[in-house]
Amino acid sequence: MRRIAFGTIIMACLLMVGCKSDDEPESTGSIAVTGNASNVSLTEATVYGNASVARLGLVASQCVIGVEYDVASDDFSSPATYVAQGVSGSLFTCNLSNLLPNTTYQYRAYVEAQGKVYYGEKESFTTQSFGNIASCESFSNLTTRTADVAVSVNTSLMTGTEADKKLYFCGVAFSESEAGLYPNEEGRLVCRVDTVFAAKDMPYDSYTFTAHMDALSAGTLYYYCAYTSCNGVAVPGSIHTLNTREGAGQANGYGWMDLGLSSGVCWATSNLGAASPEEAGGYYAWGETKPKETYTWENYKLCNGTQSEMVRYNESDGLTVLSAEDDAATVNMGTGWRMPSNQEIVELLTECRWTWTTEKSVPGYRVTGPNKNSIFLPSVGYRDGSELLRGGSSVFCWSRNLSNTFSAKAFYVGASQSDKGCEEDFRYYGQSIRPVYVPD
Repeated sequence: MRRIAFGTIIMACLLMVGCKSDDEPESTGSIAVTGNASNVSLTEATVYGNASVARLGLVASQCVIGVEYDVASDDFSSPATYVAQGVSGSLFTCNLSNLLPNTTYQYRAYVEAQGKVYYGEKESFTTQSFGNIASCESFSNLTTRTADVAVSVNTSLMTGTEADKKLYFCGVAFSESEAGLYPNEEGRLVCRVDTVFAAKDMPYDSYTFTAHMDALSAGTLYYYCAYTSCNGVAVPGSIHTLNTREGAGQANGYGWMDLGLSSGVCWATSNLGAASPEEAGGYYAWGETKPKETYTWENYKLCNGTQSEMVRYNESDGLTVLSAEDDAATVNMGTGWRMPSNQEIVELLTECRWTWTTEKSVPGYRVTGPNKNSIFLPSVGYRDGSELLRGGSSVFCWSRNLSNTFSAKAFYVGASQSDKGCEEDFRYYGQSIRPVYVPD
């Protein structure tokens, strides 16, 4: 009797296990199966899956089939979704793109049907890494706020698919700390970058371009490097340093101010011969190196008493720029100092903000450069004969350049309260000189 009863119990249990309610869903794994990954490049990968929707009594067109994928993490909380298209049968393929290089992704197949979502097991793949194809050369045109850096790029070193190569970019990164040049956990640069070029647009395998670093701080140490990025992930190159110029200084005992101009030229803080910015300083005929009492053609040393007979800087000798021995700034202030060119005057006019004001009872212009540094140009007029003309109403300062059309004239900056420009006038007039300085 005991054997019969025991066998009966066993059969009853087996029947209970073998019977399944019609309402019980298929196991998740049997509906959506995650396959392997292949063709993994820097930014692309192909992943496979199996969707056994026939087990649900459905066909693929009645379901949403695809993969979810995300950068590998513990939670997998906000994955991207790729919906497979044109699925026939159970096998499907998903071609993922716009991935981050050198990054591990997790993914899983899914099937959405009849209000339910079935998931496969999580799998993973790691995209390929890439190397830096750019390097820095020496810097140049260093000012208080800017520097130029030559960057060499070798596009033949690019790796990955053709689609990957279209996402390569090169540039210069810079920071006030070395650590600031290192990418964050996502591989992205968080420091400042400048002059970014798409590698696909470079015409040759070996190409050099100039990166312009601006909005720097005066007298500051900067770390910089060339870098290569692909789809936002950056690989820095060798790290270099530079020190921006101080905003102001002295040379040979004379003060200069860096206004942050494109040329890098610095302007004297006072007129030649002046003890302060508000003073006129000396008045000089163009090409003469000392002030005098009267200013006429008769006592102008570079002519024979008349405007029609220039003995130097004329049509015959072809000289158009003052030589050092005729440059009053160089002669009186020493090496590094000279009179400004007409191009530098135009730069001062166009790149700076000119504000008419009065300082220590002297009217004139406060000229403020792109870097917020400024100089004061007093309106001290000019001299003709022994007479001072337009004193208190206009600025007159010689350039080092001869007129392009008439050798008896030279360029100067002229500025009244209502107008300003780079003009030309007779060389014998006595005008102020505001020297310029070019630091090493």
